Amino acid sequence: MITLRSEQVRALRASSVYAHIPSLIRHVQQFHAGKIPQLGAESVDSFVTRAAEAAAAHELYSEQALARFVDIAIVKGLPLPPAIEEILRQDSPASPPERLEKAWRSLLFELEAEA
Repeated sequence: MITLRSEQVRALRASSVYAHIPSLIRHVQQFHAGKIPQLGAESVDSFVTRAAEAAAAHELYSEQALARFVDIAIVKGLPLPPAIEEILRQDSPASPPERLEKAWRSLLFELEAEA
């Protein structure tokens, strides 16, 4: 029987985010076409890859979580603002996807207040 240490499992999950990059690129092109010029010289591929790697650092691995993280990153930029990073890094019983949802709601409230 093969036994994997938790560090190995995390590394495998983190590497799995690369399989989602093509669909995340399409997501950005479809839903954030107006924001692509903000990236400047950086390509969409490069930005999405950096965002996916940042998401994996927060233990976010599902395609849905990665897309949500990319949505936040395209709106707020990378690295993420300290307030959002703080929510994602909170030491609480909340799971990484729950912390992501909290960061997402925080961003929506912020955008609503600006409107």
